[in-house]
Amino acid sequence: MFRLILFLIPTLFLASCSPDPPSTSEEFVQQGDRQIRSGDLLAAIGSYRMALHRDSLNPVIIGRLSRAYEIRGQTLPASKYARWTANLFYEKGGTALHAGDQSAALSAFEQTLEYFPEHPLALNRMGEIHLARGEKDRALELFGRSAEANPQFAETYIKLGDLHLSIGALDKAKQAFGKAIEVNINASQAYLGLGQIFLQEEDWAAAADSFKKALLVRPDSPSAQAGLDRARRHL
Repeated sequence: MFRLILFLIPTLFLASCSPDPPSTSEEFVQQGDRQIRSGDLLAAIGSYRMALHRDSLNPVIIGRLSRAYEIRGQTLPASKYARWTANLFYEKGGTALHAGDQSAALSAFEQTLEYFPEHPLALNRMGEIHLARGEKDRALELFGRSAEANPQFAETYIKLGDLHLSIGALDKAKQAFGKAIEVNINASQAYLGLGQIFLQEEDWAAAADSFKKALLVRPDSPSAQAGLDRARRHL
């Protein structure tokens, strides 16, 4: 009996000292992180999946899954979870931007780019934030990257054109507005931008033509009508 007691005491002591199994999403993420560090990738993926089961729209958890699959060389699931993570961070940024919190929005959009480096919409939103802060060079860079990532989005070229126009880079503005029209023949803002450039250059006929095209798309545009009236006074 005494020997049995001596055997049970250390056993019970060790059991009392052993850590409780994870039960929350945070605990499963921590367990997965430890398993990643120890090289047990399959176990880490299992832990992250358990965390995701408890918090199914947490971009941090989904991002961990993406990284784990990437380390294992499983490109398809890694890409799938990376895109999912990026889109969740983008939605988070949009919510913050709608609430007027530019700093939180910018942080979320930057996290978006960690998982989808050329996310065209995130790049656009970041450009808008930097432009609102007066950081035109940074905005130009971001709008340019967005245009490269999605060359079929006319709105990006219009942003680039407006920004180039605001700093007096008329040739670059013309190119951007021209690209917008190439992508979308009904891009009325691009016709307006070209009209403003031609007014500055005193090319009255070209200005009138651009404003007429803008009015064909938006007959109720006061800016287009005012520009056309001004150009006609010089014809």
